[in-house]
Amino acid sequence: MFNYKLREQFLFVASDETIACILKELEDLGGNITAFEQTRAAGNRNFLNTVRLVAGSAEDKSCEDLWNLKKILKKFSVCYRQKTIIQFILTPGIPGQISAIYHLLWCRVCINSIYIGEDNTLYMAVSDIEKAHRILSNPNSKPCRKMD
Repeated sequence: MFNYKLREQFLFVASDETIACILKELEDLGGNITAFEQTRAAGNRNFLNTVRLVAGSAEDKSCEDLWNLKKILKKFSVCYRQKTIIQFILTPGIPGQISAIYHLLWCRVCINSIYIGEDNTLYMAVSDIEKAHRILSNPNSKPCRKMD
C-alpha cells in the first residue's frame, strides 16, 4: 500500500507583500514549511494569490509550527482555512506512484488539489478525508475503472 500520513494545510489569500511578511515572520520564529503552493488567477487585478501551506518538517508537524503560523496569520489579519490533507511519501525512482494514488481515489472522492513538497512528498486535499483514509488503508481497495 501507500506510505502516507495526515497533515494540516492552511489555505489563504494574500498579496505578494503580505506573503513575504508571513514567510519572514515564520523564518524569524524558526518555523519550517514542508510544502508551499502559490497561484494567481489569470486577470487578477488585485494581485492577490491563493496560498496552500503545510507547516512543519517533511517528517512531522510540530504543534509549535502550527501555533506560530496561526499567530502570524492573525497578526497580518489574514483569514485562513485549516484542513486535514494527505501527505504521501514517495519512493524516488519508482514510476507510476502518483498515477496509482490518483486511480485509487478519483472516482470515490473529489480531489481538490495536489502539489509537491520537500523530500519526495506529495500533498493531496480531498473532499472526504475519512473516506480517503479508509480506501488508502484497505489493502483490498481496487483502482477506479477507466472511462472508455
